[in-house]
Amino acid sequence: MKQSNGLKQSAVAVGLLVGAQSALALPPTTPLPDAAHTIYLAGGAAQDPALDKLIADNLAAPGTLDIYYDNGNPNGAKYRAYFFTTNTSKVPGLSSSSVNVLIYKRSNGGAGYGVIPLIQDPPPTVKQLDFTPANSWTFDATNNRYVVSGTQTGQYADAGITGVNPSILTGGNYPQPSGTGVGDVFSTTETVPSEVSARLAVTPAGGLTYGLAVTKDFYKVLQAAQIYSGTLPSTTPLGSYDQAARIPTLTRQFAASLIAGKIKSWNSVVVFNSAGVGKTLPEIASANGITLPDQVGSGSSAVSPVSVGNRNKGAAVGAAFSAKLLNYPTLASAFPPASQPTLLNPLALPYVTQAPGASQQEQVLLDWQNGTNVSGLNPPAVSGGTPPKRWGVAEQSTDWNPSYAKDYRYVRIDNYAPTLANIHIGGYPLWAEQTLQWRKTYTGATTTFTGLIPTGDKLLILKKLAAVLGSPSAAAQVNAQLNSAIGATGLFGVSTDSSVKTLSAAFDPNNPIIPYTHVNGALNDWLLPVVNGAKLGTVKLP
Repeated sequence: MKQSNGLKQSAVAVGLLVGAQSALALPPTTPLPDAAHTIYLAGGAAQDPALDKLIADNLAAPGTLDIYYDNGNPNGAKYRAYFFTTNTSKVPGLSSSSVNVLIYKRSNGGAGYGVIPLIQDPPPTVKQLDFTPANSWTFDATNNRYVVSGTQTGQYADAGITGVNPSILTGGNYPQPSGTGVGDVFSTTETVPSEVSARLAVTPAGGLTYGLAVTKDFYKVLQAAQIYSGTLPSTTPLGSYDQAARIPTLTRQFAASLIAGKIKSWNSVVVFNSAGVGKTLPEIASANGITLPDQVGSGSSAVSPVSVGNRNKGAAVGAAFSAKLLNYPTLASAFPPASQPTLLNPLALPYVTQAPGASQQEQVLLDWQNGTNVSGLNPPAVSGGTPPKRWGVAEQSTDWNPSYAKDYRYVRIDNYAPTLANIHIGGYPLWAEQTLQWRKTYTGATTTFTGLIPTGDKLLILKKLAAVLGSPSAAAQVNAQLNSAIGATGLFGVSTDSSVKTLSAAFDPNNPIIPYTHVNGALNDWLLPVVNGAKLGTVKLP
């Protein structure tokens, strides 16, 4: 940690002695916090960008926070840790006026690791970051954090974080373990809804906006196509994202067809102008000087493959997309999302991937746009060849590329841009409430299970974290730093929070509270959200 554990002062002292070596930091001093102040979190990766900021602003005493990321590509995609000092002004009721806290956060595998390892009894352990071995870390001065190579096994998750109701991770959404090693596996046969209800204390933690992301070149193609059809203004600059009116729009049904893998090539998508003249998307691209993706087939049979980035089973964002667009898996005979084959076939139509984390999902989009394979999910068609460029769409939360500096963009759905104001009026559909959950007493629990029920300072810190995740003011602080070009997006407060007494028709980005809810006795993301009539003051007609 920086001031409380002497890291800051020690790093400065070493810098004076070794000059160019000053970019390196020292490992954390020992002893580490005791078990009552060490928390192992697991679950959704979508919240990770916000989690860094929320812990820094709301739990850590000023100048005491050190952040640790795993050294994967990109850093921090799978594991993170937060080492800081907190006090009773931050967390009232602590056993001491000031305590050191260490929070580990596992994102690898997504939200499923925030549910199954918690309901399973006896519980499995989950793999986490480990920054204690000598020479296992470096200091990233540019981002002011440590980069760590080590992981540890044998640790039980204390709590889970999910971007949807944890009970939704059942049926076709049942999580799959991300690996086969120690600390990376769990049961595949838990009865999720009933066990979540009986075994977990599920605490609301605000909500999160999701978006259908598309590669940059495909975004331009969609703009050009909708300029041709008259859907977008003829003056729209290709690639622009500065106004909602310039963002291409897809219907829910068309987006659902992509997610379900029902559209195989972009050559089969036709756009008509006002005179009834139809052109395919590749024809639109060629007419506007937009780079075509690599083709599948040869000669007159060559086509531009549709590429779809769904998420792994157990990922909250995937479950949210499936619920909102496909009514899957709750509706009998609902179309499932397309699955990634065991062995990727670069020539497949459509080409489908299921990235195990939000960071990896982002890298898939970048690989498709740039013809690279950093993610490992865009292999070349021939061994030793160049990875293909693709026009692709992918499930992602909107806080991962809010300033749109990276080579992908979000599209509108049914003419609504992915903003909080549009969720507030009941227009934009891709959003869900998030939760934080931990074990509670239940009849028949094993000794190990009951021994992992959080109490004392650990429980107070978890409750404060849940309150911070659900706080409209904290959400506003994070959203303001996202620099969204089209209006506030990202996190929001929910109307079912006990602190919310009334709801207004006017959306306030400084107090983002959504009047619509999926709660009808219990949280259920498969429900069509309706206005919370119990707290309704006024509501805006879309």
